[in-house]
Amino acid sequence: VLSTTPTSFSITVTSEAGE
Repeated sequence: VLSTTPTSFSITVTSEAGE
């Protein structure tokens, strides 16, 4: 995930990959 991406996008990816 690029540091330029919004926090919402980062959380979405984490939830999708994490959970």
